[in-house]
Amino acid sequence: MAWGTVIGAAAIILIQIPPLIANGILPVPAFDWRHPALRQMGALYIPVFLGLILNSVAVVVDRGLAWGAGEDAIGAMRYATTLVQLTLGIVAAAISLAALPTLARHFQSNDAGSFRRTLGQALTMVTVLIFPQHSRWQRSPIPSPDCSSAMVPLPRLVSTKSRWRCLATCPVL
Repeated sequence: MAWGTVIGAAAIILIQIPPLIANGILPVPAFDWRHPALRQMGALYIPVFLGLILNSVAVVVDRGLAWGAGEDAIGAMRYATTLVQLTLGIVAAAISLAALPTLARHFQSNDAGSFRRTLGQALTMVTVLIFPQHSRWQRSPIPSPDCSSAMVPLPRLVSTKSRWRCLATCPVL
């Protein structure tokens, strides 16, 4: 399967090169490592890089803890991570798709007040919608927008005996 992917990617490149050469539009990489915009992108990428490193460390620690907890622990940890990431991903994707075009318009028109107000509203919505996800350990009365909000603590939800009963009785939003 991996070789098929590599061969397919090479075929796509080889098919595209002759027409690009014939029309004189073959891209040629030319990096000026001293260009201020490239340096700015590198500086802005540092927090992203650090976040990815911390996430990788967290995965290694989670897997290490799961190995010592029992034979079904790794599967339960993956399932619990999927439940948590479901809400984070859906909420973040929906709000960013709604807010980013508006933020771009405000930034383009140099309207700092509207930019701050829109960003504040988006961050408030994310906080309000995601916070109940993490408070389920204490049986929070605040519902979460995902299907795992059936007022069940996360450890009980991921246990094999009650998992399907909890999800089957979950309210549909």
